[in-house]
Amino acid sequence: MLISKPLRKKGGIFINKIKFFLILIISIFIANSLVINAKAETTWFFEGNYLDGIYMSKYQPSTQTTYYQTARTFREINTMELAYCIEPFAMFNQHAQYESTINPYNLTPEQIDRISKIAYFGYRYGNHQNTYWYAVTQLMIWQVADPTGDYYFTESLNGRRINGYQKNIDEINYLVDNYNVKPSFSNQEYTIVENEKLILEDNNNQLSYYQTDSNEITINNNILETKELSTGEYNFKLYRYNGIHNRPQVFYQTNDSQNVIKMGDIKTDEINIKVNVIKTEIEINKIDEDNESIIPQGEAELDGAKYSITNENNEEIAEATIKDNSYVITNIPFGKYNIQEIEPGIGYTLDNENKK
Repeated sequence: MLISKPLRKKGGIFINKIKFFLILIISIFIANSLVINAKAETTWFFEGNYLDGIYMSKYQPSTQTTYYQTARTFREINTMELAYCIEPFAMFNQHAQYESTINPYNLTPEQIDRISKIAYFGYRYGNHQNTYWYAVTQLMIWQVADPTGDYYFTESLNGRRINGYQKNIDEINYLVDNYNVKPSFSNQEYTIVENEKLILEDNNNQLSYYQTDSNEITINNNILETKELSTGEYNFKLYRYNGIHNRPQVFYQTNDSQNVIKMGDIKTDEINIKVNVIKTEIEINKIDEDNESIIPQGEAELDGAKYSITNENNEEIAEATIKDNSYVITNIPFGKYNIQEIEPGIGYTLDNENKK
């Protein structure tokens, strides 16, 4: 048999009024403090250095106008941190004051998401250290921010269109699209047997980007493996650390210039895996066939009978000897098993029936 175990005084009103007045003042102070803390950050940006030899053009269909330029950077005045334009056909005004925002008025949530990832995986990511990666990143951001326009590189100022940076564009697009793919076992739940390891292979080949703080699991390239776990429920968290700038990305907007995004890190991505660890057992109970009792007949003995327990591959996992009319084997893996008597108790004949 397979079993899974598994009062008020004069003057009091005046005192109450004083208390109420003090509470009101404190409440107003707290409310004002909250407003101050929630106020958007303000700053200014300027056009930085030119990227010599890199030329770009923008065509605006609504006005039938082509804008051409030598590629150049945008920087925040106080920090000199790099930024990208997210309004390709708005004129830049270096005297404009910007306010930080999480929802730029000119972008949808989908545009915000993709632009954030392009800005992260573009210039300064990995081996993207040459400044032409900045120009490539900027062009790609324009394409998402206003898809009605036509944006391209040229061989000279207002020159012929070229496709010399297409491989760089393809690489950034691959990184952005690939980031949205999670390990194949993300947010799944598993049940295993006590003292058994759980080994998972990521069919999406994303696991190597993730880390964990748990000492119960290890990540080796594309394989996740747990230690031998005792009975209980485990919730493992894996995260993809995106910290190359050591500061978050911030969007800035203004009515007097081009809106921008400042270079920084995107939000850390997390996934979870739940593992339930249970005990299992197979219990063999031996009874007399004739009297259907655990009491043997005459001088015969039920104890001492031996059984071979094999798995689906016909591999023996245990040899069971009956004692006190039973035998229990614990924590065996999930599966189907065969139980075959190989030696009867004294006074009994061999049972040739294969129990499953």
